Amino acid sequence: MAAIRSNGLTLDCIVAVLDADGRVQKLVSDEYIAMLVRIGNLRFEENGRRISKLTKNLENALFQPKDEGEGKGRGEVWEDKEVRKARKRAQGLKAQEEARKEQAAVGGSDLCDEVDVDEDEPTPGRWMAVGVE
Repeated sequence: MAAIRSNGLTLDCIVAVLDADGRVQKLVSDEYIAMLVRIGNLRFEENGRRISKLTKNLENALFQPKDEGEGKGRGEVWEDKEVRKARKRAQGLKAQEEARKEQAAVGGSDLCDEVDVDEDEPTPGRWMAVGVE
């Protein structure tokens, strides 16, 4: 069982109160109540659209065969969480291996070898040597 609740289209307005004798005392004009009725009707229409959209999406998710692209909308095959995790890991390992091979083909240079160090630029070791912390 599933429950779906939404307060996105609620309309709360105090329009009357009960007095000490139990009689209803209006706090707003009839025009204001008419406006609230129009707003309420518009919200009911929007709620109907949302319910239709939810129903359609649930039917697509629950009753569409997996090989027809469940949940993707682009004709791709639905992929289980663990299967996707394994595929992404394999892709990452393959990319790492290709990067290693490319670096070895370039000559095995390390990124640190390519950095220009300005001799006048202070480094933590030079600060310590001159007593700056």
